Amino acid sequence: MKMAKTAQLPRVDPTGRLAGEGSLPEEAKQIFADPDEWMRREHPMLGGRTPQECIDTGDEQSVWDLLRNIKYIGQT
Repeated sequence: MKMAKTAQLPRVDPTGRLAGEGSLPEEAKQIFADPDEWMRREHPMLGGRTPQECIDTGDEQSVWDLLRNIKYIGQT
């Protein structure tokens, strides 16, 4: 029985970024028509906080996780 090829997930570097990822603003620009507006919009996956609030309080990882979900899974 021949198995279907599975897609490989991107590699994670020592900083926790996926291979090829830029900064948060760069990644947001690749996904959203208006990344600045997205950064100011409350999101349920961030507990009702905005991405900018998360970054300002040191929770940048939650914003990275959300961007990855949107980019690779299509979850908004």
